[in-house]
Amino acid sequence: MNICLRRALALVLVLCLAGCNAAFSAGARSEAGRRDIIGLPQAKDAVTVYYRSGMFDNEAAAVAREAGQYVERRLAQGVEKAAVVFDVDDTLLSNFETFQAADYGWNECFLTAWRDAALTSSFTGIRPMVELFCRLYDRAAIFIVTGRTEDLRLATMDNLARVGCPGWAGFFMRSDADREASAREFKTGARRAISEMGYVILANIGDQEDDLSGGYCERAFKVPNYMYVLP
Repeated sequence: MNICLRRALALVLVLCLAGCNAAFSAGARSEAGRRDIIGLPQAKDAVTVYYRSGMFDNEAAAVAREAGQYVERRLAQGVEKAAVVFDVDDTLLSNFETFQAADYGWNECFLTAWRDAALTSSFTGIRPMVELFCRLYDRAAIFIVTGRTEDLRLATMDNLARVGCPGWAGFFMRSDADREASAREFKTGARRAISEMGYVILANIGDQEDDLSGGYCERAFKVPNYMYVLP
């Protein structure tokens, strides 16, 4: 990936927001006269090109390949009660179309559109990750650990089935009791619960650092996400 595109992708992560009242934003420091700063419109265009051109698919496929090879190698070593954990948003299901339509703003307009898409099971699958899910389905116990809330359970399960995920051994979502916990606390707790059931989590796959930190897995694998970083 060339340096201009990297700068553009990084700039979108410092976010944006037009059109509606902002519900989420992040700040960035800049220096007067810096020649390596590009405009926000160009950064958004670069992110759009990244996702639409196939570059994202290629990077996601590389992550899926690495994760698959690791799990297969460990399975060949005779691990009992092997498990793999997948996040949902921007790991198995892509939020790109909804974000791009909202001009990459994490704001009221985006959140309304996102919830509508979630309730109607409208997100597209991230093909390399769905293929990895299917490849491992008969080899290890697959667990879903998502920050989505319980009211979206049936719609999320339906969306995953629509994109080709055949099933799972367990499906962890935020309950009312989990709403105050951070993403890291909630997801670490879910993996701990899986481990306490006797499973060995060989791979934990997600797009945010909070999906992956906190332990209770042998290896963590990060799907690229140049649209947002959750606080």
